[in-house]
Amino acid sequence: MKLQIIYLLFILSFILINPLYAEESDQKITKISISLTEAIALALNRNTVIKGNDYTVQGAVLIKNSAESEFDLNIAPELNAGLNSYDYSGLGVGLSKKFLTGTLVTVTPGFYRDMFGYNTVINTSISQPLLRGFGVFYNSDKIDSSDYSLKAAKLQMFQKKTEIALDTIKTAYNAARYKETIDHYKSFINRLNGYIQTSKIKEEVGLATPMDVYRAEIGSKQVSSSLSEEKELYENTINHLKTILALPLTTELEVMTPMEIEPFILTDQEAVNTALIYSIALKQNKIDIEEAKRKSEIARQNILPDLNLVLDFNKTQYIDSSIGTNPQYYGIMLKSSTDIFRKQEKTAYQLSIIKINSLNLDLSTKKDELIRQVLQQRYALKKAQELMIIKAELIKYAKGKLALARLKFDHEMADNFDLITAETELNTAEDGLLEARINYISAIYDMRAVLGTLIEYKDE
Repeated sequence: MKLQIIYLLFILSFILINPLYAEESDQKITKISISLTEAIALALNRNTVIKGNDYTVQGAVLIKNSAESEFDLNIAPELNAGLNSYDYSGLGVGLSKKFLTGTLVTVTPGFYRDMFGYNTVINTSISQPLLRGFGVFYNSDKIDSSDYSLKAAKLQMFQKKTEIALDTIKTAYNAARYKETIDHYKSFINRLNGYIQTSKIKEEVGLATPMDVYRAEIGSKQVSSSLSEEKELYENTINHLKTILALPLTTELEVMTPMEIEPFILTDQEAVNTALIYSIALKQNKIDIEEAKRKSEIARQNILPDLNLVLDFNKTQYIDSSIGTNPQYYGIMLKSSTDIFRKQEKTAYQLSIIKINSLNLDLSTKKDELIRQVLQQRYALKKAQELMIIKAELIKYAKGKLALARLKFDHEMADNFDLITAETELNTAEDGLLEARINYISAIYDMRAVLGTLIEYKDE
């Protein structure tokens, strides 16, 4: 199946980008016949909405890479050249590396010239936060935030894929229903036209009245009107499906939809448990809570004062040994610059606690809503199943009524009123069963979408 899908994507890509084909696109109509599974795969690979969300995921990946680069080795060349009273110029390179513990190491070697001559310089500094800013948890904040954004983007992408897949399925089944209904109407019109000819022949020999002819003709025109409406619905639906699949509207598309009924075997409790595990909305809410808790801890640490331990070592070595001075400096000091009261930081921490409580409440509400949706969809399935049984019984009764009406008509015991009425009722019952069957199949897919199992989630 994967090879078939890859082959189909290759052919479509060739058709859409080949310039020779583009020149002949006005004359040539592409015909594509695919299975429902292939249509879903095509939608997930080509749909423009999904591609737009994929760009969001790509952007989130870049932001995460940028956040991780904060802890890479930074190399910054330095150049000083020009005219000044100290005759100072030179070049050097700044090397710095920040560690997840918060430690910042900076080494800057250089070669310079001043009024005393040429010299080499090396400046070294090590800074270590002791309170605010200490530890891996605090310093990985940007990485963790970008990781959360990436997870949220992937979940949003999966949600969009689920929506597109469900739209593809339901649109394909609607198109199949309209197409089969069109075939029903065409067959019905042929039978009504046969009744028109029969009534005209009987009218000539006095076995029928003009009313019998008018009745059949009116019925034929009414069904023809319905046929025209169904054709319009089919065209609109199939064009919508082409849009979902990102195919040219000139494509002649056929999606083969299986009509077999797959019973829903999960109990209500099993369905609820499945939804609670796989629901994308709940997964999103849970990572929101995890992120809010992490941000709250960061906010708590921000209340701490800013206190850094700084170690410095600077040494200058002149090339000309006749210059007697080669200054060097080293120092160990504590640096602090902070607001004593920390009101803004304390407020930010209190707000973070409120946000956690709000998200927990939201999670509880979403769980209740999800359970309601599962049970509601379960009821819709039962109702659709019962409706199929009723429609099947109506067909049986309509066929019996039609057989009796035809018997009476053939033996000149009645006009064509009962016959046309029975034909209409049978046609309506058959269309009703088709609609009920497709509604049940759609309800199955709706249930799978609610449960979060319509398509497989891959956290790649």
